[in-house]
Amino acid sequence: IQARGVHGPHLAMEPGFTDEGVYEVEDLLEWRSVDGKDHYLVKWKGYHETSWEPDENIGSELSALKESARQRSGGDGKRKREDRKAEKKEKKRKRRRADSSEDRRRRDSDSDSSRG
Repeated sequence: IQARGVHGPHLAMEPGFTDEGVYEVEDLLEWRSVDGKDHYLVKWKGYHETSWEPDENIGSELSALKESARQRSGGDGKRKREDRKAEKKEKKRKRRRADSSEDRRRRDSDSDSSRG
């Protein structure tokens, strides 16, 4: 499975080396959206280097790897980071409310048992 790109594995390239090659992809490790465009962190087969590549540099035959990278990165491509942050804050707030109401119930039950 291959991907194109100037970015490719950053081998020991000499200054002025501009060969746009086709490299074999071992895995897509992560996904992120930059300015509304999908980018994937590519692990190149036979190299230790990884690089962020735009979706257009990665062939459609890698769609299963793309989906896997999105799931690992916790994104579906539609939700923004701010949305996830807001959702986490809301969960924390609900948890605090639940904790405080639980504390009230405990205090109430403790005072009831001390009266009897």
